Amino acid sequence: MGSGLRVLIKIAIPLAGLALSALCVWIAGLRGVSIDPAVQLLLIVSGGILTAVLELVVISAERNYQHEMKAKTWAITHRAEVELENLRATFPRIVQDSYSADADLYVEYFVRRFGELAREIIQAADSGVLRVTHAHAMSIDNVLAAFADDQEKILRYVWPLEPQEHPFADDATWKAYFQRTVHMTRKREIKEIRVLFVIDPRSARNDAELVDLFAFFKNTRSLQCKLLAPATYRNVCNDYSVPQRYEDFGIYGKLLYCGEGYVPEVVGEYTKDVTSIEKYKALFDTLWGGPDAEDNPSTAASAVEISELLNDRRSRAAVGGVDEPEEH
Repeated sequence: MGSGLRVLIKIAIPLAGLALSALCVWIAGLRGVSIDPAVQLLLIVSGGILTAVLELVVISAERNYQHEMKAKTWAITHRAEVELENLRATFPRIVQDSYSADADLYVEYFVRRFGELAREIIQAADSGVLRVTHAHAMSIDNVLAAFADDQEKILRYVWPLEPQEHPFADDATWKAYFQRTVHMTRKREIKEIRVLFVIDPRSARNDAELVDLFAFFKNTRSLQCKLLAPATYRNVCNDYSVPQRYEDFGIYGKLLYCGEGYVPEVVGEYTKDVTSIEKYKALFDTLWGGPDAEDNPSTAASAVEISELLNDRRSRAAVGGVDEPEEH
């Protein structure tokens, strides 16, 4: 509960008690009924009691809220403390086995790792930005958990596509992300997914590698997509002062991810900064609603199973046939 709200409540409660007493006297006066002084005193006392009760209710609610926040903070901190305690308990064993006071391979390796981690934590705490590489592949559920308290629950992201290439190729991480988010729409954990494919719409319409992808979006509830030419995408991004190093971005509720590259490893930055999230949300909506964004070109009446979509069309042709599509 904010300090400003607490002050407002503490002022409002006594005034409410006095107002109730005055209201009773006023109504009696309108009806021509005189109120005995003893009754007036009783009304005033009742108003005071009501004020005290309401104050107790507010104090109790505030304490419960503070207790819940402390418990939550303790639980999160405790997880880290367990790991730190393990380090404190075991690192001395590494030191004891060292063969040099200042050049032992094991000691130097872990001391440098400690320093790198400390600097990374300080940088994230000071800037609010978490820079990731391969760790991105291990954090699917952590990223998507940012939708838990989000009211809108609309996933927006940009997806650059390469002509004549399978959209998932051999990227196990991206396959897992896509499959997980589609599953979340079916469970209503996400209300809608909006994807802006960055590719020349003219070449994409006849691209055999993208037929199933566009059909899947057209025939799957809660999935929407549009196509935008790369040059247009970059020009609008420049208008919003998006750094050139960002190839794409995604808005996961209360979390923003800006990708810098995916080959040979994932490189990008996360932020929880509300201003940055709103900026990129406005950018996405501008791109999405702009005159250059073209609708899904698919005219297919059905879609393949998601498990089939994630595999290369040529691989599927080799084994022959597909499963029956799910109900959408």
